[in-house]
Amino acid sequence: MSRKRSSADRSDTTKVSSLRIAYAQIESAIYLGVVPTILGYLCWNWALSRAPASKVTSFIYMQPLVASAIAWAWLGQVPGWLTAAGGVLAVSGVVLTVRSSRAVTQPPKPVEPVLAKLSGRCAEA
Repeated sequence: MSRKRSSADRSDTTKVSSLRIAYAQIESAIYLGVVPTILGYLCWNWALSRAPASKVTSFIYMQPLVASAIAWAWLGQVPGWLTAAGGVLAVSGVVLTVRSSRAVTQPPKPVEPVLAKLSGRCAEA
């Protein structure tokens, strides 16, 4: 004998299936929140221990380019021309920042000896 399902039976099934989806979504959110955060901070601290912060921070702009490359390689998402143009712009900015920080400049002269000479001249006059 087949029994007709009431609306109460159908809602229970929906609740159970939505709970399964909710658990999968919660697990995904936790994974995406924890794993990249831990890896990101580990990499960030490693880089800061080996280079000055001014150089390390310029490489933050490479993150969207790396994410697009990973999406292309793993997911087959071909980047559009706007993504490619943004990538070129980001890489250009990083290259300019790193190159300009490598330029050797004359260190500024200390202020104390200049003030000492000026105060000596003022005392003589």
